[in-house]
Amino acid sequence: MSPLASSPRKAKAPKNPSRGTRPKKPDWILGPTPQDIFSPVGFQPEPKGPEARHISEIERFEFVVANPALYEVAAAVLPREKPGTRGRTPRYPPYIFLIYVCANSVFNTARATGANLQHDVIWKTVREGVRQCLGDKEADSLPATGSQRHHWAEYRQKMLDTLPELRVASRDAWIRQAIAPGYLSDKRPRGCWLRPARKQAINGDATVVRPPSDQTEKITIGERTGQYKRHRVDPDADMQIESGDRAVYGKKIVSFSVRLPQKSHSRIILNADGARHRSPEEDPEREEEAGTALRFAHEILDRAPGVLAAVLDTAWRGAHRAGLIARGIVVYTPQYDGIDPKPLNKYQYAHCIHDAYAAVGRSCERQITVDGKKIYTPLPAREFLVRAGAKIYRLYTRSRFPAGMDHITS
Repeated sequence: MSPLASSPRKAKAPKNPSRGTRPKKPDWILGPTPQDIFSPVGFQPEPKGPEARHISEIERFEFVVANPALYEVAAAVLPREKPGTRGRTPRYPPYIFLIYVCANSVFNTARATGANLQHDVIWKTVREGVRQCLGDKEADSLPATGSQRHHWAEYRQKMLDTLPELRVASRDAWIRQAIAPGYLSDKRPRGCWLRPARKQAINGDATVVRPPSDQTEKITIGERTGQYKRHRVDPDADMQIESGDRAVYGKKIVSFSVRLPQKSHSRIILNADGARHRSPEEDPEREEEAGTALRFAHEILDRAPGVLAAVLDTAWRGAHRAGLIARGIVVYTPQYDGIDPKPLNKYQYAHCIHDAYAAVGRSCERQITVDGKKIYTPLPAREFLVRAGAKIYRLYTRSRFPAGMDHITS
């Protein structure tokens, strides 16, 4: 048997990362949460908005071809062969192939996209979008029928060669499109530091997408025929952990978006890219979910002046949040389980002593019961303070002990 070949096998799920390292049950008790600026009396969470209407495939496709930013990105990044150059001159301009890529997410596969572009109604939709964004001359110069899958396959490698530039140009176009109607702008009402407006908060998320092929080996040998079989393998696909404990084979995509409250279909993607999780030996340039999301957030902050808050799951820890807070935004992440309370300070007065600790993301007072159990009672926060220094911002809360003395924690 050739060393390049192997029998077909399925991708193995990784060992449960929580097995053996699952945090033990805390030996301390959390006291009741007080009514304060974070949870005032009568506060109600934002109600759910109206149910979003279903958008048909043809309508989604119309939005794609009518987006002027798509043509701007294609003109700035994708190579366009000039007549008279060596080799076959492409029959379709580069922006058609960028439309093809975007349409893959509408029609699910490249084969289905090619079939749809052959339909007169779909191709007429493309020509109308080109006419709206680039003018009559460009629309009339397009061929009478849409591009097929082999046209896309011929141009695909050229697009892959410009993938880094394409991602950067797309990110900048998305952010500009978000700022134009008032998202992330510093010239419109922005809410407050404690409760930023929804359109001033960027929301990060990661999801595992299914690769084009479920195969994990490039070459296999059929068990019955003994023949060599070649397969398409996504080099970035691997077993990923989703929703905490579910193993899924695919590629992890990290994205940041912004949306309006109480308005369906108002979400705008601001930044997106893949996160690789292979070992450093296999992938020296890997960047995991937390690092990718952190890079995205800083890229958005560099280009959008009105960001007040960033939201992500427990992938971000204190080291990730610190750099963003220093730039003057509030970071919302769930508290990671398994972190023991950390001492902040001891306040000693004439008739009492108070031990301040950081627990569950809040300032708490530690008290010890008669049977030796530790109780950490969250202190009511009276004020949220933002102090801008020469180079960095610092965020503080002013809390109050039950006896009436205030203290400030960062």
